[in-house]
Amino acid sequence: MILYVLDSSTEHIIQVQVLDSGEILVALASGGHPSYQYIYRAARGVYWVEDPGAFVSRGRGDWSPSQWVVHIMAIVKEELNVVLRIAPDIQWIGMSDGERAAILASVQTG
Repeated sequence: MILYVLDSSTEHIIQVQVLDSGEILVALASGGHPSYQYIYRAARGVYWVEDPGAFVSRGRGDWSPSQWVVHIMAIVKEELNVVLRIAPDIQWIGMSDGERAAILASVQTG
């Protein structure tokens, strides 16, 4: 179910960060759209933070950072009809090389 009907669009991820809380932050180059706040209604462990314009995981549970990023990308597409793409100049903060590689491999194959 799409929570908020937008024309299919693409956003570019400029930052992926593991926060001190263990949550995963996925920041957008555009700063996002006000309708992104409704992602929480899907009850899939993702919420929107207007400043800095990012989707954030709700806790970590047993998932790795790469699993959370892939999950966030899938939920945003499913619920908001927005495709998230990795920007060429993305910043990886607190992410291991292995986690980065797992995200990039998933994006390329998925």
